[in-house]
This record gives sequence, structure tokens and C-alpha cells, in this order.
Amino acid sequence: MVKPRIGELSFELLLGGMLLAFVVVMLMLPSVTFLAGYRLTPWHFPVSLVIVYVTVLVYSRKGNLTRYFKAIGAHLALVASAVFAASVTYDTSYDGQAYHQETVYQLKNGWNPAREIPPDSVSYAIWINHYAKGAELSSAVIYGFTDRIESGKATNILLAVAGFFLCVCALTAATPLSRYKVLLLSAFAALNPVTITQLFSFCIDGQLASLLLCLASACCLVFAEASRTNLVLLGLSMLMVINIKFTGVPFVGIFIIGLFAIMVFRRRTNDLKRTALCVAIAGAAAIGIAGYNPYVKNSLSKGHPFYPLMTASGKPAVDIFIMNTPVSFREKNRFEKFFISIFSHTENVSAYPATSPRLKIPFSVDRMEIRDAVLPDTRIAALGPFFCGIFLLAVGLVVGELVRVKSLPGITYMLYALTILAVSIFIVSEAWWARLVPQLWLVPLLFILLLELASLSPLSRRIKSILYLALFFNIGLSLLSIPKNIVQTIFLRYQLAEMRASRSPVLVNFGFLPASRTRLREAGINYREVTAFPAEKNESWLACSSTRYRIGPTAVSKEPRYIGLLRKIPGADLRTY
Repeated sequence: MVKPRIGELSFELLLGGMLLAFVVVMLMLPSVTFLAGYRLTPWHFPVSLVIVYVTVLVYSRKGNLTRYFKAIGAHLALVASAVFAASVTYDTSYDGQAYHQETVYQLKNGWNPAREIPPDSVSYAIWINHYAKGAELSSAVIYGFTDRIESGKATNILLAVAGFFLCVCALTAATPLSRYKVLLLSAFAALNPVTITQLFSFCIDGQLASLLLCLASACCLVFAEASRTNLVLLGLSMLMVINIKFTGVPFVGIFIIGLFAIMVFRRRTNDLKRTALCVAIAGAAAIGIAGYNPYVKNSLSKGHPFYPLMTASGKPAVDIFIMNTPVSFREKNRFEKFFISIFSHTENVSAYPATSPRLKIPFSVDRMEIRDAVLPDTRIAALGPFFCGIFLLAVGLVVGELVRVKSLPGITYMLYALTILAVSIFIVSEAWWARLVPQLWLVPLLFILLLELASLSPLSRRIKSILYLALFFNIGLSLLSIPKNIVQTIFLRYQLAEMRASRSPVLVNFGFLPASRTRLREAGINYREVTAFPAEKNESWLACSSTRYRIGPTAVSKEPRYIGLLRKIPGADLRTY
């Protein structure tokens, strides 16, 4: 392989790196601001853009200037498109509307997490103060500039696209696959069902999936060549993964140890030293600056960096899995729970009501699975109704080819990568819940990659086509979450317009999800918050929220016909929480 010089960066590497760097700068810049005692301002967003573009233009002095300006133009177009798409849709998820969106709101409106603690009056204060804030902080920077809180969801789209482009670069550097196959496999990797179903929410597991793809791609690129650019990508990926959520810390540790181990095995001492220096710098910045709150503050005030999920005694201060774990899982170990979940029907089974996962025949699907496959927090078989079949078929096909030809090109590296993924998955005790280990999606793709590198028999090639077809259908079911969100958004906009047309203040009780406050303010609604409603009239519920409201005389005389049609769409899920 011919090693590219810094001045010869591909368009994909430039654009993917710029998208990742932009989100990281939106994390690091306000983190430094907070440590200095200041607050978030609208200027953090344009300054972040300028920092990324100036850095890219410094590189342009050594390479193709046209390519760099094209990358900057594409980056700007993607940022604008992502912000627009996020702004015109509503987050209808439970977790997203609870502490994630509330964290974004508090950060934008003056809270300095390095110096202050949110008061107990703030909803979900324990999670807002003590959880990692990488996703929320970058979202708050966008919100601070646009003054539209939903625009903060744009980071989901930006990171998904960054993961795609960096995966393209990694597969191009590491394999002899055709351009078409590289793009196809990279698209499959980026279109993780967890990413898709959380694309228009403030939930952070989809971002974790995209960032773990960025991290895996960066590790692959560094192994191919420990250049300055590839090491920077590795450091940027580490910074974000560590600060997305607590599990990001062990995930990064496992990926980096795997990279170090193979460098030691290949006796690449100089590359190992350069990589170790990069990892040390990125780790220090991730914990000491971007992660000062929570990691440093939690350690100093609570005795453990992962508080409240862990304390100095080794036990959690709050057990978040009691309500979320099926009753039948309570006496099972992590491996039993994992395999039962993978090979069961896709559904949202939890402790209440006390239902249990239902094992299924691979590639079978029922109506309930289609409904639950589009949810942002599906618990059982959350990677889609066809995932277990895809997994079994990919493994079986590889085993069949090994029996036929005894060896396959790249199998040693594939098994090594599979080992790293398996360790990162099973280090999580509740790995049965796919949103906690979204890298599981990459496991069958590794087997498919191995098949693409081999000379298959005619029968194996036909079976491989079935694998691709199953992947398309599985991803397609997850993509139904997007029209579902559009339907919910249209219905919510109608309700907000009806409230805005009220000739008297709307009486509102927000319940336990605070996100509706911001929605009503941004919609220009004159409302009065109440703890209870007068008994003489019935109140209405705001869709996909915990908000009840009562309007007075309104200029909206009759419900439009299209609203009645929306109510009848199967799976539209216009319920309240």
C-alpha cells in the first residue's frame, strides 16, 4: 500500500474528519469556557466552525486546494441540512425529552457544570449533574446559536455521516474491495438500527453507535499507517466516546488495548510510541477538560467517577435496571440474557408489565415486531427482527467456506477484531439491551466482509445475496421510524397551533417531562402552569409527552381532516407518557 502524504488526503477522509472534529470542537470549546468560569454563548457555534475551517486551510497549503474547498463546502451544506432537518422535527422519545433535552436547556441558559450544581427543582437533577455530557454540550452549542432547542439533534446526523465516511476510508486502506462494495458495507455499518431510530431524538445511544464506528475506523487507519492525520482522528474519536456516556470509558480502553497489542505483536515500536502519546493526550483532555464534569467532580464529591451508577462501595446509588429488565432475566447471567434477547421477537419487554421475551424462528416477523422495531429504546432484539437470522446465516456461511477451503483471506484479522468487539460487548452486564452495546451491529458485518474477500462457491454467493437482502429489509424497518416521527411532528404542530390560537391563556400541567415548556415558549403560546385543573371541563393531552392542557375559545373552528387521518395510521403512536 502506498502511504498517502498529509497533502494528499482523500475527500472522504477530509469530510469525515471535519464532521467529527466539528462536534469535538463544540464539546471542547465550551468545556474550556466553563473551567475558566464563563458560560455558553451564541458565539461558540460560529467560532467552532472557524476553528475547523482554519485548521483545514492550514493543511491545504500542502495539497490540492480545490479538494479542500470542496470538502469545506460539503461540510457547510451538511451542517446546514442537519440543523434544518433537526429543527423541523420533534423529539418524541421518553429519555430524550427527560434529562437529555433538559440538560441541553440548562447548559444553553447559563448553567456552568464545572462550577455549579443544578438545584433540586430542576427535573432529573441527579442525572443532569452526574452523567457524561458530551452529546448534550455539543447540542447546546447549536441551540445557543439557533435558539431552537430541537436543532441540537443535528449532531446525530453529523456523526452518522462522519462514521460512514471514516468507514469508507478504513475499508479502502485495509482491503482490496471495489469502490461499490466499500460504499455498500460502509453504509450498512453507519445505518445501525440504534442510530436510525434515535436520529431525531436527544437519546445518545445512536451517537455512541456512530462514534464507535469512527473509533474502530480510526484504529484501522492508524494500524495501516500511524500518520499525524490518522492519529488526530483516533484522538478525536476517543474524546467523544469517553464523554458520550460512562460505558464509553471501558469501550475506548478495550479498543486501544487491542490496537496496542497488535502493534506489539507486529513489532511496530515507533508507531506504538506515537500512538501511545496521542492516546495519553486525548485521554487527559477527555477526562480533565471535556469530562471534568462528571469524571473529576464525581470522583472528588462522590468517591467514584461513574456515580450514581457506581459508588465507592462498589454498589450503585440508583439501580436503573430494576424497571427496565424483564422479570425472567433477574436470575440469569449476562450471557444467557444476551442470547435470549438476540434470538427473541423484537419487542419492548420490561419489568412492568411482567412479560417475558419470546424466542422466535430466524427471519420470521410479526406485526408487533414491526411496531417495536421503530422505537428508540426497544429492549429485546433491538437490532431488528432479521438480525438473529443475519447473524446465524453469516456465521454459518463463513464456517461452511472454512470447511470447503480450510482458510479464508483475512481471517486472522477478522477473528482478532471479533474478539475485541466481543470483549467490549460482554464487559457490559446488561448487554442484552442493544442500545447499551450498539457495536453488536458490526459483528455480522465482519463476517460479511470476510466473505467479500474470499472466492466463494456459486451456492455461497447466492446465500450471500440473501444476507444482503435481509440487511436491506432490516434497515428498512428501522427507517420507518423517520416517517413515524414526521407524523408525530405534524400532529404536535397542529396541537401547538390550536393552543396558540386560544383567546385566553392555556392552562397547562407539564407532568414529569419538562421538554414541553420549551416547545410552548418557542411556539409563542400564552400559557399558565397549573398543578390541577378545575373539574367542570375535560383537558386534552399533548401527544408524545406528559403534558395536559385546556384551551379557551379558539380561532381554530374544526379539526382538519388530515389530523383525523393521522390518528388512524397504524403505529403512529400519538400516545402520551
